[in-house]
Amino acid sequence: MLLVTGIVFVFTGALLKVLKFEYSSIVLSVGLIIEVFAVCTVFYEMNYKNKSS
Repeated sequence: MLLVTGIVFVFTGALLKVLKFEYSSIVLSVGLIIEVFAVCTVFYEMNYKNKSS
């Protein structure tokens, strides 16, 4: 779910940047932060599940 949310924020931020809106870089940054957090969570879950089984 976080991966999808992050992608939506990134694409929205990129679109706003093209349209030259004020807060486009904030939206883009939030999307990138969410993506990094989501990817870290996925890797953690993959490693945790592999070690527990």
